Amino acid sequence: MSENEKCIRIVTDIRHIKDCKEDLYAVDLFLSKGSDLFKILSNKDHLKILFVLNKQESVCTCDIKDIMDLSLSETLIQLAYLKDQGIIVEKRVGQTTFWYIHVDLRAIIYSLFDLIV
Repeated sequence: MSENEKCIRIVTDIRHIKDCKEDLYAVDLFLSKGSDLFKILSNKDHLKILFVLNKQESVCTCDIKDIMDLSLSETLIQLAYLKDQGIIVEKRVGQTTFWYIHVDLRAIIYSLFDLIV
């Protein structure tokens, strides 16, 4: 709204405003986490990795590297970032590292790709 525009209302519903503020306060932490998730998902490489993991459930580092056509160091940087953010987890089997979407986020990531793909 510009300075010349006015908010015109006949009655201010104080209770409604208070209830809405309380609702926002109650979910503030979740909204922060949601905002952080959207920032992470705004990176196309992150989305590509999550798409592959969503389709395959688990994929080893070398396969992700080959699928993404990235160098090993670039792949490891992307995977480490997603891991540090709590989006994916790793499981080592011998000398091979397999990557998975964190169990708490699987349904969200699945729904995301269901909407956009």
